[in-house]
Amino acid sequence: LKPIPVGKMIRFCKMSALQFVILKPVVAVLSIVVYLCGQFHDWYYQWLLFVVYNISYSLALYGLYLIYFASHAHPSLQSKRPLLKFVS
Repeated sequence: LKPIPVGKMIRFCKMSALQFVILKPVVAVLSIVVYLCGQFHDWYYQWLLFVVYNISYSLALYGLYLIYFASHAHPSLQSKRPLLKFVS
């Protein structure tokens, strides 16, 4: 694979984490509306929630992994233990 330019990588990492921050409340409000309409326990809505959340979680975690992978070997971060920062 070709290396990703730094500017594009940082932007992708930010957008992948922010899409989760935006999507989670939107889906929560949508779930309240669907619950009030009585359709919350239908299989197709539950399946849609499953797919949307899994894609969103995967993108957000992949963006965080890219940040970690790009910065974990940097000499100035070795004493700071970056893995513990990401886990907590």
